Amino acid sequence: MASSLQFFLSALIAIFLALIFVRLFDNFDNNQMENQIEFNSINEPSLIPALSRQQQKLENKNLNRHKVIVVGGGLAGMVAAVTASEQGAFVTIIDKERSLGGNSAKASSGINSLESSIKTELGISDSFQSFYQDTINSGHGLCNTELVEQLIGLSGSAIDFLESFGLKLTTLSQCGGHTYPRTHRGKPGKDGSIKNVGWEITSTIDNFIRSLSSNRIEIRNKAKLESLIIDQLNSSLPVIGIRYLNLETQQIEELHADSIILATGGYSRDSNGFIKEFGNEYVQNLPTTNGPWATGDALRILTEVGAELILMDKIQVHPTGLVDPKDPLNPTKFLGPEALRASGGILVNQIGKRFVNELGLRDSVTNAIFNNCIPMKLNEENKIGNVISYLVMNSASVQLFQAPVFEFYKKRGFFVEYTNARDLAEKLGFEISTFQNVLINYTLAKENKIKDEFSKTVFPVAFSIEEPLFIGMVTPSIHYTMGGVAIDKNAKVLRKSNLQPIPNLYAAGEVTGGVHGGNRLAGNSLLECVVYARIAAYQATNLNQPLHLKQLQNILKQNNIIIKSKPIERIENAIKSNLIDEKFQSLFPLPIIIPDLIVNLKENQVNEAMKIIEQFNSIIFEQNKIISKVDINIDLTNPIIVLQIQ
Repeated sequence: MASSLQFFLSALIAIFLALIFVRLFDNFDNNQMENQIEFNSINEPSLIPALSRQQQKLENKNLNRHKVIVVGGGLAGMVAAVTASEQGAFVTIIDKERSLGGNSAKASSGINSLESSIKTELGISDSFQSFYQDTINSGHGLCNTELVEQLIGLSGSAIDFLESFGLKLTTLSQCGGHTYPRTHRGKPGKDGSIKNVGWEITSTIDNFIRSLSSNRIEIRNKAKLESLIIDQLNSSLPVIGIRYLNLETQQIEELHADSIILATGGYSRDSNGFIKEFGNEYVQNLPTTNGPWATGDALRILTEVGAELILMDKIQVHPTGLVDPKDPLNPTKFLGPEALRASGGILVNQIGKRFVNELGLRDSVTNAIFNNCIPMKLNEENKIGNVISYLVMNSASVQLFQAPVFEFYKKRGFFVEYTNARDLAEKLGFEISTFQNVLINYTLAKENKIKDEFSKTVFPVAFSIEEPLFIGMVTPSIHYTMGGVAIDKNAKVLRKSNLQPIPNLYAAGEVTGGVHGGNRLAGNSLLECVVYARIAAYQATNLNQPLHLKQLQNILKQNNIIIKSKPIERIENAIKSNLIDEKFQSLFPLPIIIPDLIVNLKENQVNEAMKIIEQFNSIIFEQNKIISKVDINIDLTNPIIVLQIQ
């Protein structure tokens, strides 16, 4: 029995060493400890606890010097770099711009999560199935369901990861296409100042990266990917490096590595390339919310090494690109985030009439704008602008959205304030009675006195025809590309010829296809960046240690230890996302959720257990990668070993 116990505890030690940086909370029920390992209420861990961020800056004496190249410096690229570095790899980030951030820095609605502390605090009811179905419905049945399950199952740990940098994502919205509020962004500071959520996240992680020693992460800006280097002498044709153009010297340079992670974003700005090749006629003539870097360079390079591209014709048009009245024909639009409508903003056409459920899916709202609105008429030379709609807000919706951010939009001229509904209607040429009735009926529907004619069921605010109103022009704009390179659940790039992974090559973020299907659900972009960048980094650094549940079950059975599980929602989500596989497959791709372990011991096992504990403590002490504190206790009155990782 002692030998079996030692084998059992030694197995647990190996698991803990492989599954590092796991943080768990002590929430035991002592009345239910008899002969069991019990899964208690825990928070799914961040891989890097917040209290350890300063400690992470210490030099790791045991760096394995595994070399990883990350191409792209948006959120996915930065997350991949940090995660790979924290596993001991030396990381080089390649980015063609002068600074990091990419389109992620422009994200404004937030990041989705099934679980978070603020949802728990507010008592928000949500479920894995609801989030899953919302994503599938938005994607029109074209999503890779395995990738979606994993996306949702790891959403809680994605929030934990971001908050471990000190971010407080505690403002919650219910964006279009969502059954429940689950889109997170930051709150204003004490002085009322607020940062755009994308910029806040990317700048925080950027600062963290730059605080590290250059022998952890090296950044090479103004470096444009030109090609991937393949080992032609190896029959599996692995990728072993990259060639890039140094935009300052105009010289081609080579860089070799053990693994390459592509996080280069989409192709929304590639109007004469992929947009023209795959987009339909109306998409080809639309403005975009993307920066000039979103040209899909890496996708062309990926085809040269035989990678599979999928869903390239799936180009998302955001319904509310903000029109600058001073420059209405500018092809680049400032995004009017989903959160504006999630906070109560309503859409009306040129006569002041509502025409859509503002919280519908993005493509549904976009189509409604095209079907119910007309192009903007310009005074000069009879020019015609893009099709526009009007977005109407009141003070309550502005406060719900966050007044400091809205004030920024006002100062930029995107929104204009009017005294009341009549004043607004007269100035914009609306039919006064039509517009006033829109506001009256909207409020009656909110009060459940009438049914909304567009089947809207969530009304964040009520409107009055006598209150001040704000209005801005919006136009559908190319915002996101769902198409990209095909990956498996381990973020490995797949070869077109056989759909098998190309060795050493990984991808995460908008450069990939499959997660969002035919239409991305609001708030899933930043989530995808975090989840799959972390997966790619773990795979790229060879962290995974296969664990077969059947083996663990046999060990428990041999020691007469019964597993009694109280699978709280996060455990259920892990099971649904295949992190815990009932068919006893290897656990991939991130550390399994391991709650505090409670092992009841018979009296004659205590001495042997103490020896194992001493060994366990020494191993933990020697592992510089393991920052978390480990508490191990034995209660001799009721012999129990409690392994609690905080």
